[in-house]
Amino acid sequence: LAAPNPGGAMHSWLAQLASAQIDQDDLAVTALALGLAPLLPYRLEGWGEQLPDARAQAKLNFARQAETARQTARRAQLAEALARLPVPPVVLKGAYLAECVYPAPGLRPMNDIDLLFRPEDLPAVAVALSELGYGAKDKSPELGPGITKHTSTFQRPEAGAATPNPYLSASGSRMIEPHRSLEEAWFGLKCDLTPGMLARSRPIQIAGCPALAL
Repeated sequence: LAAPNPGGAMHSWLAQLASAQIDQDDLAVTALALGLAPLLPYRLEGWGEQLPDARAQAKLNFARQAETARQTARRAQLAEALARLPVPPVVLKGAYLAECVYPAPGLRPMNDIDLLFRPEDLPAVAVALSELGYGAKDKSPELGPGITKHTSTFQRPEAGAATPNPYLSASGSRMIEPHRSLEEAWFGLKCDLTPGMLARSRPIQIAGCPALAL
């Protein structure tokens, strides 16, 4: 965690790596599991360094290359959707952060594309996504914790996909989740963060298209 920290220092990090006798292959696998594998080689590259263990460094490099390819595909998919949607959505979570916060492509792993709409806009959104070839998978709001962040997910059918795991495949389109709220539930406590979010949102350009940000 010290290496991806923007305030991290190269010499102290490398010294800690050596003095603690860290298994570098285990470090690479742990970075993969935590979603930090793309960010770690980016930081090392900025320091002009590599892990002494070439195999561990190769794992990190591959993770970054694969995530960069995935982000390129997601960005094109997001641009296509934004251009067709009837209203600009609030782009949430990874789709926003990867484009507008992280300093280089492929540093913020993500899976789904999360977008926030007003509930009354969702029927027209569903039509637009259907016209782009997405199929809808609906779920009851009564399932799980009983909240209604989104009741449908949209994904294009993919025949012969190499792997069902979107985190491991650099090809294929990602699921789009049109959110109607930012409600959360933990251990019986429900909290709806949605009121005022759209009113306070601000216009941005993302993937070359107009959108909104929190």
